Order: sequence, then C-alpha cells, then structure tokens
Amino acid sequence: MQAALWELLQSSAHLGVLPSSYHLTPKQLIAEFLDRDPSGNVDKIYAELARKAPGVEQAEAKLASAQRNLDAAELNLRCCTIKAAIDGVATRRNVNPGNDVQIGQSLMAIRSLRDM
Repeated sequence: MQAALWELLQSSAHLGVLPSSYHLTPKQLIAEFLDRDPSGNVDKIYAELARKAPGVEQAEAKLASAQRNLDAAELNLRCCTIKAAIDGVATRRNVNPGNDVQIGQSLMAIRSLRDM
C-alpha cells in the first residue's frame, strides 16, 4: 500500500501536485485530490493540472521568447536597406532571393551608368 502511495506522489509531482502532508493515508490523499473540484470531476481536475503543469508553463515561456525573437528579426529585416556606392546596372549576381548573406559579402557587380 505504501509503495502505491509513493508512486502516486511521484507521478503527481510532475503535474505540480504536492500533498498537504506526506503522512496522509491513501484515502486522505485521494480525498484531498478530489477536493480540487467542487463536483469531484477527475477529468476537470486533470485538465486544470495539465494546463498549469510546470513543464507546460516552461514550454509556453520558451514559445513566448521565441516569438519575441522572431518579431525582432522581422523588424530588423524591414529596416534593412542595401545601397550601392554608385549609380549603375547590376551585371553579375552572386546570390539569389532567399539566400542568407554575411556582412561584406559580394552580392553583385555593378557597372556605372556614367562610364557607358
């Protein structure tokens, strides 16, 4: 009986459920668990626990952080303008739309309009 109670406590800890005391009997522990919902509906209790589980909250925080990083990258992309040193015509292209480029990388060759 104690082994089953210990396994129950271990598995419920993943959901963030801690008993009021570790000296509860199995019946007291079950009664305490069912008191989480006024109607004693186990499905509602588990749905609420799963929504507030530490792992779920951690994943939601990581998702929010990734979304902020994406928003910042999209803002930086909108502010990106590439300017040529001279007026001219592109004669050779070294990259294609969608390619990642590095600072200082040669993108294309430009032939001056004045020298034509």
